[in-house]
Amino acid sequence: MRKILFVLVLLLASNLHAQKKSNAKSAFDYSKFEGLWYNENTTTLFVRKEKNGYKVTEFSVDNGRPLDVISFSFEDNRMYIETLVRANAWYAFQEFTYLDNDTLSVLISGDADGTAIFTRYNYNTYNPAFLADTFKN
Repeated sequence: MRKILFVLVLLLASNLHAQKKSNAKSAFDYSKFEGLWYNENTTTLFVRKEKNGYKVTEFSVDNGRPLDVISFSFEDNRMYIETLVRANAWYAFQEFTYLDNDTLSVLISGDADGTAIFTRYNYNTYNPAFLADTFKN
């Protein structure tokens, strides 16, 4: 009887610990992804919060045109974006990982595979007129 009680207490404690760990994973603050991010060899990324949740716009570094965002989601400390580049019909799945306040790493797969580092634009040096013209609703 003691052994059964001990095993039950052990299972309960283990389950509670797993629930705490699971809740901690989902508590990531996605607002940390908000902002204007760039990589000089891939794209520029604009993540913002709107009334209905987060929205992302991704721009080509080649011509500055927006890419077609097929899907966008968050999970843990990661952001997932699927895009299509109309100019060459390239598909990309990107897994962005938040590293710190100014750095995202990205794993790219699809028609072009690789990794890249994105840096947050410094809000003191970007051109606010560009954003105002580009993101009018």
